[in-house]
Amino acid sequence: SSGSSLYRAWSASCLTELEEWEAAEVEVDWLMERLPGDGKIRLLAANLYAGQGRTDDAIAELEAALEYWSEADADFRPAAEARALLAELQAAG
Repeated sequence: SSGSSLYRAWSASCLTELEEWEAAEVEVDWLMERLPGDGKIRLLAANLYAGQGRTDDAIAELEAALEYWSEADADFRPAAEARALLAELQAAG
């Protein structure tokens, strides 16, 4: 249901912030299985992968999210966050 998806997205975000990688990955995997075309889920995955040091995976997820948001307004916050993280990862790479 959309309620459980919202909860799991919030949970994944919190777990990633806390560096609870395994628990966050369970949530992200569940969400990616059910909502692979959701840019915000791709951004969650990218944040998790970046935290885990999986830079190539993070970049792939960010690029996918930004493709979904190619028509978004410049001030659409998730897209701006994705662009910033992508630039950071590419600069560090």
